[in-house]
Amino acid sequence: MKKLVFVLLLFTSITYSQSKETGQFTSTSSISYEIRTNGNSYLSIAHKGIALRHRSDKLENRITYKRNFFKDSSKLYLSIPLHYKIEKSEPTLKPALIYQFPKFNLLIQKEFWYKSSKNATIAIDYLYKAVTFRVGWDTSDTFRFRLEYKF
Repeated sequence: MKKLVFVLLLFTSITYSQSKETGQFTSTSSISYEIRTNGNSYLSIAHKGIALRHRSDKLENRITYKRNFFKDSSKLYLSIPLHYKIEKSEPTLKPALIYQFPKFNLLIQKEFWYKSSKNATIAIDYLYKAVTFRVGWDTSDTFRFRLEYKF
């Protein structure tokens, strides 16, 4: 429990300091539900770069801090989420290259840590007003479908 509190405080302080430096306090909150063909499903809530995710088939929870680079100045940008899997006490990085087409985004992502290599993912995000629809595939031969509402 002490680790969880420490990680939450660290993520909150990083997010606050970055918002304060830019002078922007834009609210980027969302709630999402993802289902995969391997039987897993996920419920996530996010606010200002910090996300909490719960895997519904097992008691698996994850905290994520995500930072985007070059998003405002280029059609191709880099997103670097840092995950902390609470039950496994395992951090992972999951960098993604995202290309912004006029009507959708193409995402290519690889999850890893210094001792292990995880799945690679390719997905398409389609944004309609405040809702994002995601369809994707990863190297475990799993298809994923996500619905995300931003507020």
